[in-house]
Order: sequence, then C-alpha cells, then structure tokens
Amino acid sequence: MADYDNRDKGVIFFRKEKKTEKAPDWGGHFEFSTDTLKKLIEKAKAGEPIKYNISGWWPKDGTKGRIGLSVDNYEPKKTDSLNDEVPF
Repeated sequence: MADYDNRDKGVIFFRKEKKTEKAPDWGGHFEFSTDTLKKLIEKAKAGEPIKYNISGWWPKDGTKGRIGLSVDNYEPKKTDSLNDEVPF
C-alpha cells in the first residue's frame, strides 16, 4: 500500500481535556513540503508578507472532533487593468 502524501496538509483535533483554562481548545500538526518551505524562505528574505490560504474539512467518515487541513499559496485577485474606464 502506498504511503499517504501529507505534504502541505495537517490535522487539528478537539481537545476534550484541558490541563488549564488557558489551554487551547484545538491542537494538532501541519507538515510543510520542502518546496513550500523554500518558497516561504524566499518570501521572507525578500521582505514580502507570507500569506497562505488554509482550507479545512470534516472527515469523510462523518466523525467529528478533528478537521483536516490543507494549505496553498495565496494569490490576490487580479483586476482587469484594461477595463479602468467608466462607461458613458
């Protein structure tokens, strides 16, 4: 059986038991691919903001208490620069 590819994916679990009142309600982990990490470093060195989209979904089996996570590069919406004129 092939290994599941966890690159740029993660999971967050609901914590039923908290050791203190200030402890987080959810906790988990995230695994970045080497390529994504290199892109993050390039952006940091260039002084660019580091922004990624995060997506989450309930498991397909319908169980609650955990959310699967995925990340991809944030791309701002591009505007049509050719359509700047106001119609008369």
